Amino acid sequence: MFGKIKERLKNVFRKGEEIIEEAPQDLEELQENTPEEKEEEKVPERSENKVIPEPLEKEKETKKNKEKEEEEKTRKQEAIPTPIPSYKEEQITPKKKEETSPQVSAPNPEEKQKKTDEEKETGEEEEEKKPEKKGFFTSLFKGKKKEEEPNEEQEKELLEEGTFGKKETPEPEKEQTKEKDSSIISKTFGKLLKKNLSENDFDALWLELEIFLLEINVAYEIVEKIGTSLKKNLLGHSFDRFSLTKKIKEVLEQEVETILLSREASLLSQIKQIQEKEEIPTIMLLGVNGTGKTTTIAKLVKYFQDKNLKLVVAAADTFRAAATEQLGEHAKNLNVKLITHKGGSDPAAVAFDAVEHAKAKKLDIVLIDTAGRMPNNANLLSELQKIKRVSKSQLSVFIGDSISGNDLLEQISLFDKALGLDGIILTKVDTDERPGSLITTAYSIEKPIYFLGVGQKYEDFVEFNAKHIAKQLFSLDEEP
Repeated sequence: MFGKIKERLKNVFRKGEEIIEEAPQDLEELQENTPEEKEEEKVPERSENKVIPEPLEKEKETKKNKEKEEEEKTRKQEAIPTPIPSYKEEQITPKKKEETSPQVSAPNPEEKQKKTDEEKETGEEEEEKKPEKKGFFTSLFKGKKKEEEPNEEQEKELLEEGTFGKKETPEPEKEQTKEKDSSIISKTFGKLLKKNLSENDFDALWLELEIFLLEINVAYEIVEKIGTSLKKNLLGHSFDRFSLTKKIKEVLEQEVETILLSREASLLSQIKQIQEKEEIPTIMLLGVNGTGKTTTIAKLVKYFQDKNLKLVVAAADTFRAAATEQLGEHAKNLNVKLITHKGGSDPAAVAFDAVEHAKAKKLDIVLIDTAGRMPNNANLLSELQKIKRVSKSQLSVFIGDSISGNDLLEQISLFDKALGLDGIILTKVDTDERPGSLITTAYSIEKPIYFLGVGQKYEDFVEFNAKHIAKQLFSLDEEP
């Protein structure tokens, strides 16, 4: 029913989302200023100017020499063959063994090769056992294999840093940086997801919403009430982009529903009250030409038929032949009795005959169509008063064009003074590009509204429901 304003309403809600999504600082700037990157910047500077203090260097050399001396002493005492460090030692060692050997005959070349292989294997086993003799750096890398020990450059960096046993490898550093970066990003987005609305935030949002409400023809007095309520519900509270939109819609719907609820009324309930008095409910239908009065009467007939009520219609607009013909077509389509007289006859007589027919046939309701002329016509008003007096109608219902604006209010005022209106039916609601006029009209007329005409078909006729209208007005869902 209000599909034409949905896109404009979406723009208003997008403004609220933009306010929530405004970050206090650019995300890239936050990442550039992270402590991890500052550490990364310091690393290359440290590696370029590597200087090892002299005391540390001397201490290192001294302990290495001590290690060598202890190893040589141990080898001599245990008579363990010294590992073969070079090609010359490989040639000399077998000769010494030959001199000390008790065997008379010289070994074969094959046996010689086997001994050399065995000695190499023994040397390798000893090299593997060497880490058990703890030196300066072995005490720092407990539980690690020799192949994992740092080289000289890495040792110098570790000594300078004072971080013993912590190898700086690029891959773990990248993983740690990524994890910390992701935590910073999640914290940043956590701040963006919710925002405490300030006075400036509300003013920016309200400016968009206020313009929207005025554009759809909501009265300024109503707009001010909505603004006051919205400010109480939004200012100083935290929202994410979705909860903000939801809250705005909730406040808009509540305020509009409150305004419209006082205009909500049931025509069926009033008819039942009349029937309880053992009277036939007689309804005079009033309005000006061109407002869809005749079509609305047909819709009202269909509505009562769907409620299993029997009725008769009186064509009391005897001065306009076209009105009687048009009403006759609807009566045929709906299979309802239409009471007519010749053109120019007394309208009050037609209404009287319709009431008598309803009594004779024991019908439930009488509908009386009246002439659609301007209410400032004194003769017309006298004629309508006579119809009401003769037919003894209990209800006077005005049918008005919802897009007429101030003209509608003036018409309602004049008819109410002359006849006393009990309620209103608004037509052409579906054609209004500014549906806020419905709210403004309901707020201004101070009369019950029974139905809304929302199309050309008989079924395009809905009861006035404040909650449903408020939801439809601010709904973003596409209508079928």
